[in-house]
Amino acid sequence: MKRFFILLVAILFLIPSKISAAEQDVRLTDIKLKVNGNSKIYYSYNIDGDNYYRLTDIAKALRDTNKSFDVIYDKDEDAIYILRRRNFQDESMSIYKYNDQAFDSESRLFIENREVIIPGVKISGHSYYNIRDIASILDFGVRLDPSDRSIFIDTNFEYTSKGDENLKVPDFSKTGSKEEFIDQFTKSYFDIYDMQTKVVSDLMKNGSNSSSLSNLQKTIINHEKYYKQIGEIDFIKNNQATKQAYEKFMSDYEIQKDKFNQLIEESRSIKYDDSQESIYEYNKSVMELSESFIDLLNKLKAE
Repeated sequence: MKRFFILLVAILFLIPSKISAAEQDVRLTDIKLKVNGNSKIYYSYNIDGDNYYRLTDIAKALRDTNKSFDVIYDKDEDAIYILRRRNFQDESMSIYKYNDQAFDSESRLFIENREVIIPGVKISGHSYYNIRDIASILDFGVRLDPSDRSIFIDTNFEYTSKGDENLKVPDFSKTGSKEEFIDQFTKSYFDIYDMQTKVVSDLMKNGSNSSSLSNLQKTIINHEKYYKQIGEIDFIKNNQATKQAYEKFMSDYEIQKDKFNQLIEESRSIKYDDSQESIYEYNKSVMELSESFIDLLNKLKAE
């Protein structure tokens, strides 16, 4: 177990702070786009299972809605500005290639003068973003209907995460023997740990992804409820050493949750370069929780 923890810490420190832009082949989808019930002739590329739309196409599709926005590109600064509550002015027709190449985008994205951090790609010189990420920062409803092969945008509804990456909370009522509990507890911890390290890696490479941050936030909250419940198990509360280790684990879990909430707030509101400290503070809290988890696990096994 000690050897595993050393490896775990090493993995966290080996996460790169920046990854060079990667190229990948992409193909145009036949997914239709519908806005408030009206069909729009704009096309997306499927990248890692998500639909990426040209930002200017989304702006065109949302003209004359309560979520309309204009797009201004500053070539000298390589900065994209979203200006809300005004219609996109460009009337030119979008042209697409069925097969193309996508590169990680280096352009900075702003809503008015506030920088937002979401990963984008460049395809044939145009900026494309995951439709759900744009929905999350502009706050409109979006859903995929596979049977109709359509993405529905409803500007009268708030954005909600699809939530399909939330980790299932263990069933406290099914806690059996100590050995069974240890297996359940260990799996729950390493599942959420794996999810956390993936999010940290994504933050360092690409900036925040609103869906993954929201899913992890829900997972942390739901698992906290489970971890509070296990404090009532006899082989935790009736052994002083184990009880103290459990209380330390819960204290560190609360610190980790606070650091993560701070990270969410800062990663969505300040420059990406300035949010590195918050990422490492959260990363540090994850490592400290790992120490507490291993100590608690050892105390449980020693009884």
